[in-house]
This record gives sequence, C-alpha cells and structure tokens, in this order.
Amino acid sequence: MNINAVGGYTGVNYGTIASGKRINSAADDAAGLAQVQKLNSQSRGLDQGAANAKDMDNLTKVADGALGSINDYLQAIRDKSLQASNGLLTKSDKQAIQNEISQYLQGINDVANNTTFNTRKILNEDGDMFTMTGPDGSGKDVKTGNATLKSLGLEDYDVTGDFDISRIDKAIDQINSMRGSEGAASNALMRIYSYNQNTSENTVASSSRLEDLDMGAAISEQKKNQVLDEYKNVMLKKQMEQESLVTKMLQ
Repeated sequence: MNINAVGGYTGVNYGTIASGKRINSAADDAAGLAQVQKLNSQSRGLDQGAANAKDMDNLTKVADGALGSINDYLQAIRDKSLQASNGLLTKSDKQAIQNEISQYLQGINDVANNTTFNTRKILNEDGDMFTMTGPDGSGKDVKTGNATLKSLGLEDYDVTGDFDISRIDKAIDQINSMRGSEGAASNALMRIYSYNQNTSENTVASSSRLEDLDMGAAISEQKKNQVLDEYKNVMLKKQMEQESLVTKMLQ
C-alpha cells in the first residue's frame, strides 16, 4: 500500500482512512486493484443479467395472462359448439350461436395481435427472444408463440353447417402447450435471477475483502506510528540538547 509519512514515520495516511479503502490506486496494490476491477465487472454483469431475467420473466407472465384469456374464449366456443350440436335447433338458432362464436373468435385474434410487452407483440408469431443473463454475455432463449386464429386452425370455424369440434380441442391443447412453455421459461428465469443475485452478493463480498480497509487495524497502526514518531522526536530533541551541552563544555 502506498502510504505517506506521518510526522516522518511511515504509516497509514489520513486519506486512506477517510476513504475506507485499502486500495485507492494501482500504487497501493496493482495486482489487488486488477482483481477488484474484475470482480466488480463480474458483479455488475450478474446484476444486469438478473435484471434482464426479471424483465423477461415479466414478459412470460404477460403472455401467460393473455393465453389464459384466449383459453377462456376457446372454452366458451366449445360450449357453444356443443349447444349447436343439438338437432332441435333451427338455422336461425345456429346462426345466433355462430354470431356469438364469431365475437369470441374476434376476441382471440385481438388478444393474439395486440398483446405487447415494451411495445413488442409477443403472441402473433413463432420465434425466440434472447436475453443476456450471464456476466460473460451468455443468456437464454425464450420462445414466443403464435395464438392467431390462423395458427390455431380456426379462421373459418362455423357451426351453421358441418363442423368438427375437435378443432377447438386441438386449439385448446395448443394454447395449453404454449402456457406450459411460458411457465417453464418463467421458472428457469427466476432460478437464474436468484442465482445471479446470490452470486453477485458473494462477488461483492470478495471484492470488499480485497479492497476495504481494516479500519480498526489501520487506526491502531496510525496511533502506534504517532507514538513512535513522538518518541523519535523526544529522543532527537534530547540528543540535540546533549550535543549542545557538549559543545558548550568544549568552548
């Protein structure tokens, strides 16, 4: 550690104590400073990775909520389809049911095309979204799903004529699968978030052990040096007095 002289005796300077840091410049401990900087860089990377994981987890929760709404629409369409399967219904009865179903179908399309996170649409196309979660730039891909009527195979679903209710069941299975993927991604992201936070805390602690000053030891050292300096000054003064006395005796 580069330390200044206090009253002529080498010791910890006041600036070092005031900063609370053992390493304030490369002159104090070049190797230690390099290690501290690496640890700080790693900690900051872990913190950003945790923040990114949390943001992406929020996206998965928004997607899951929207998919839940789509599932509700599909269940309502299935119920109406079962109602339309009643042979006692007239054409006008079935048309009335279809009018309701058409509203539900429109609702599905609206949710799929208008669900956004940070202005980005997240349910109208298949793809992967990469997010950096590691301090080295590594990360995780989160799949985005397509919940549009075309993707669900329901663009022309109509109960006024012959229809196949299994199309609704397949669409429900597709949505459930998408929700399962979102749930798995959310769990993985939260594990990453917790790991990054814990590792960052340990990394900061390691950096502190290298960089921070042992305040008690430093103050004790400074006081010891002050006492030694005072003793040195007293002894120097006595020596000067003795030399002066000898000089007078020789005159």
